[in-house]
Amino acid sequence: GTARFHPVIHLEFAMQMFEKAITLDTTYALGFAELAYAQWLHYSWYGAGGKELLDLSLENAKHAQQLNPQLGEAYRVIGAVSSMVPPLLLNYTGDIDALNKAIELNPNDAIAYYLLGTVYQRKDINQSLLFFEQAIQRSPGNSLFYLGKGKALAKMKLLDSAINVVQEAIEYQPDQIQGYLLLGELFLKKNNIDEAEKSYHRSIELQPDNSAGYIGLASLYQDIGKIDNAIQSYNLAKIKDSLNRDIYFHLGQIYLSQRKMNDAKINFEKTIQIGQNDYRVINDVGRAYLDEQFFTEALQYF
Repeated sequence: GTARFHPVIHLEFAMQMFEKAITLDTTYALGFAELAYAQWLHYSWYGAGGKELLDLSLENAKHAQQLNPQLGEAYRVIGAVSSMVPPLLLNYTGDIDALNKAIELNPNDAIAYYLLGTVYQRKDINQSLLFFEQAIQRSPGNSLFYLGKGKALAKMKLLDSAINVVQEAIEYQPDQIQGYLLLGELFLKKNNIDEAEKSYHRSIELQPDNSAGYIGLASLYQDIGKIDNAIQSYNLAKIKDSLNRDIYFHLGQIYLSQRKMNDAKINFEKTIQIGQNDYRVINDVGRAYLDEQFFTEALQYF
């Protein structure tokens, strides 16, 4: 039997089903590909499982590809994972090649078009928008595709159009917080503080244990100079997600701007620790000191 993946199925249950399926039949290529896809989704939607789950997803997708080199679903996941962690090479196209192969094998793979849209957001925004529209044509009820299109329109500075598209996404999936988070960002860009705040509060109502709504609120408060509220919201976010380095980084920035050097240092060190001493994270901390004219302190981080 096939446990074909469907977004409505709870992802953890879906992963268990596919794991069962490939245990019963170790040559079941589609089972490996669908397990890989569920693992990738679990990571990209909820940030769950960390890099280990992402690695596992790629491993299962490559195994599916070996079992059946003509399986579009396998290439789709290879492209999806590669696009999240592209090697630091300027001309890297591994993600695009895999996603194009997925579409060649399955021209109606809406998700592969959506993923190409997200990859091209870094390269060519007009092309990106076209890919999101191709995804929507193939699967008009998927809110994720509208969110992608909304982000592309926002990058093109078409804020009103972006807001309309994101509101459409929310109509399709009113219980998903991604729409409200993006709406908050867009209203903030338009300087519509009340609507932005409302959107972030709605995301918190829907998922009170997700740090993203609190982080959105905190950045809004930071922008409008309500620094105590910002600190409070970041601290609430920290309770929900104690391993999110961005929270500590932003707290560090705030404390630095208040000249609370010790509090800043504690949060920056936590940022670097969670970032596993990645030089890019360390450089970001250095730049934060530079921005506040602390040149001696900044030097330690370059």
